[in-house]
Amino acid sequence: MQYIQNFLSMFSDKNFFKPWLSGLTDGDGTFVIVRKKDRPCSWYFIYKISLFTPNAQLLYFVKQQLGAGTVSIEKDMVSYRMQDLKSLNLILFPIFDTYPLLTVKQFRYEKFKKCLSVYENNMLSIDTKNNLLATIWGEKLPDNYRSHVWMYYLNQEDFKAKVLKCETRYHSDPHLIISKPWLSGFVEADGSFHLVKKSESRIVHAFGIAQKEDLHLLKAISVIFHIQAKIGYNKKKNYYTLSTTNSKCIENIIQYFTGPTNISRTMQGIKSFEFRIWAWAYKKYKGDYQKLHRIREIMRKLRKK
Repeated sequence: MQYIQNFLSMFSDKNFFKPWLSGLTDGDGTFVIVRKKDRPCSWYFIYKISLFTPNAQLLYFVKQQLGAGTVSIEKDMVSYRMQDLKSLNLILFPIFDTYPLLTVKQFRYEKFKKCLSVYENNMLSIDTKNNLLATIWGEKLPDNYRSHVWMYYLNQEDFKAKVLKCETRYHSDPHLIISKPWLSGFVEADGSFHLVKKSESRIVHAFGIAQKEDLHLLKAISVIFHIQAKIGYNKKKNYYTLSTTNSKCIENIIQYFTGPTNISRTMQGIKSFEFRIWAWAYKKYKGDYQKLHRIREIMRKLRKK
């Protein structure tokens, strides 16, 4: 319970938690609709976040903040689920309508919400409902789909200036293209803080994010962290990677997530612990191969637990 209480003391501002949840969902969340075929019109609507088991307390925190849902553990994964229709309508939808998803998952969310509206429409016959639900949920992601949040910015000539301008405004403003809470949640899910062996006598700090779609999102994040390196593309596995080992970029990332007090209050799961070790090692042992090698092994063991 003390772990949960520490979360609450940091995230008592719902205006931080809600966009953070949006970012976490863009990283590791999903929306699922399942038809139960042994009944005329029975469909399950499920919002789900799945993480590795060291993040169990994080998902219990999400459950406590939302006041609904369940948490379950299976093998090395822990999942939070919300499938009560009233909770979806009154708790979840208002969050994502105010703080939209920034990845292609926004398309899935819109289908999910539209399907639930159809399912609850008592004016429709069972056959009509089933047909509409199957049609809507079966819609394919359009080519070059972008969350509607991006349209204004992608149509501007100076994309970089627009992104940077957003960073000067209040961190939980729902009209920001990328807010600090959203990016904190997204990095919590998909980011990687690690140490890379460059040679037999050199280990350096590294940061990375991989995405299958949403190249524009990685470009925007690179602007925020002032990463100049070109975004990579893995043709075999079909995904983009944003990564850096540049010292100035590493310092920018550390400053972004710690702030002037040097206390991380933005990531709350096991990634927060990894980040604190990673940032501390940079400030204290940068260039010290032996120390960084030991810390690298500690971080590897931590991820395997």
